Amino acid sequence: MESKSRLRNSDEFVENSYMTLSLDEIIKKYQREKIHPAFIFSRFQNLEIHFRELQRRRRTKEAIYKNLSSKLQELEGGHSNILGEISNYLSKLKRLKGSRDEKQKIREKLKGLRKSEDSLVHEMGGLSLKVDYINGQKERTLNEIKIFEKNYKNEMQYVYSNGLVDEAFAWSRLIKPGKSRIAEPLLIAQNSIIPIDKLFNCEYIDAVDRKILMEAKYPDKDEHLVSSEILEKRLEDLPERIKNLAKLIKNAEEFKKIGYKCDENKLYSRLQDLLYERDVLGEHVVSFKNKILLN
Repeated sequence: MESKSRLRNSDEFVENSYMTLSLDEIIKKYQREKIHPAFIFSRFQNLEIHFRELQRRRRTKEAIYKNLSSKLQELEGGHSNILGEISNYLSKLKRLKGSRDEKQKIREKLKGLRKSEDSLVHEMGGLSLKVDYINGQKERTLNEIKIFEKNYKNEMQYVYSNGLVDEAFAWSRLIKPGKSRIAEPLLIAQNSIIPIDKLFNCEYIDAVDRKILMEAKYPDKDEHLVSSEILEKRLEDLPERIKNLAKLIKNAEEFKKIGYKCDENKLYSRLQDLLYERDVLGEHVVSFKNKILLN
């Protein structure tokens, strides 16, 4: 019975997001129970599924908001045009000294324009309410995302800083496909889960991750996580990496001509990442050396 209860509690721990269990409750669970890293890994995966759903919902709300706002602007433009026409006809009516028939025609025209204006005002009012409603939903989703990111980062910080997982866990997190990491490589580095030279040079992080790592310092001392030696060595190796990847892209184009399938988009994306990394690393190394000279 006890093992079944423990399993049921583990399932609840893995499957529930912060909407069901607060971060404080999750931390207390970590403190009370020895949770196997496999359950933590599964929990992180489920949290990322929830995070991607929040992002999908945000994109959907933003698209709807943009579409409705565009329609509202079109209606407002049409309304301004009608008001302009009404103003012109009223001026014309005041100046007109002709027959009663001519004045009657203008009055009929004004009547039709005012009817169209009333219809537009009604439509604009309804659409404006929809725009406000969707905007409110969009803002709430953005707020949910901010709260989720904060909670998730704090939970990961607790897990990594308290030694609840090891290097194998961290590598498994880095290499898994479809990852939605939130500052995780930095937490892994700051808590010395993976040696910094291995982490910084691995192929499972991108240029943005490396930029964060090389700008960060240890939590307990005024010292950068990534040494100048590691940076310079990486910078020295990049030209050869870029050259080899460019060659691979060229070969992929040739293979494609004879019927082999190659994901050129991924290769080009990787090349752009390396080029960005080269620029960022170069600037950082120069800045680092200048600081040493000034000191």
